[in-house]
Amino acid sequence: MTVRKEDLKSKVSLKNLPTVDYIFPMLRTLTVQYGKWLDINYKSILDELDEESNNGYNELLRAFTNHFGEYVEFIDNPYKD
Repeated sequence: MTVRKEDLKSKVSLKNLPTVDYIFPMLRTLTVQYGKWLDINYKSILDELDEESNNGYNELLRAFTNHFGEYVEFIDNPYKD
């Protein structure tokens, strides 16, 4: 079964995910899943997320969004700049 890119779009609420410790596992899971769906090397993206997790909440979200922002929209960000 082929997955169409337009079918991969989703919105993710960050309402009850106020710290890196809360969002990090979710972002890793999304990275693996989207990486498989899009047939891209997600392991290097996971390494990047590992590094950015030390730089703060928004930096971690930016790193993820740089790769998957076309597909995932985050809403209810408690630290939106």
